[in-house]
Amino acid sequence: MIKVRIKELMKRLDVSRSTIQRWDRENILKAHRTSTGRRYYLPEEIDEFEKKYLSN
Repeated sequence: MIKVRIKELMKRLDVSRSTIQRWDRENILKAHRTSTGRRYYLPEEIDEFEKKYLSN
């Protein structure tokens, strides 16, 4: 399973860390958590998010 870290996601979507964290809190793009509590995202969920919210 490929895990995308928040820093990589920030670059891919060109948004700030706080924006991604807000999306997580608002269940727009829900993060998964490691055993130490760090956020990570799955590529297929990012793709779905982009189709739903960022496509024209």
